[in-house]
Amino acid sequence: MTRKWLSVGIAVATSTGLLSACSVQPAAGAATPPAAPAAWLTTNARTKSVMWKVFAGENNGMNFNGDSKGQMIVTVPLNWRVTVKFVNTDNAQAHSAMIVRYADRTAVTIPETSVAFPHASTPDPTDGTSYGISQSFQFIADKPGQFALVCGVPGHGAMGMWDTLLISKAAKTASIRTRGSH
Repeated sequence: MTRKWLSVGIAVATSTGLLSACSVQPAAGAATPPAAPAAWLTTNARTKSVMWKVFAGENNGMNFNGDSKGQMIVTVPLNWRVTVKFVNTDNAQAHSAMIVRYADRTAVTIPETSVAFPHASTPDPTDGTSYGISQSFQFIADKPGQFALVCGVPGHGAMGMWDTLLISKAAKTASIRTRGSH
């Protein structure tokens, strides 16, 4: 009986707009992604390294830097050091980041054995991290191919919270492009 009333209450709140009026707003000074994708990557060809800024859950959505379902494509030269600076900007739920085999990007549960490179994930990717928390990880991109940046919280990858990482033998520097609204 309680479950029935809860469902009706949510439906009424949603249809009347009351649910959206109760949303929690980000704290003042909360991390938000820079608007220009070029600001998300810092490359150094001399040291063969790239820093990738990843903001999870922009506007409380299932995305990285506002992109999902492969819309953000980062290309990194083979054997470069990749540092991922991750921040959860979603004040409604936990998120994480892991670099996995491309075929595993939409699995409901992504096992840590799917990580494509040693150390290529935030700590505890299945549990994720809370709003406003920053984490970093670093790996050597020593295998060419197509991989995915995915949220390891169960169900998030399946809902489209993944983007594309290409490790290229031909690339001379790291680059980023999006097919999203940036």
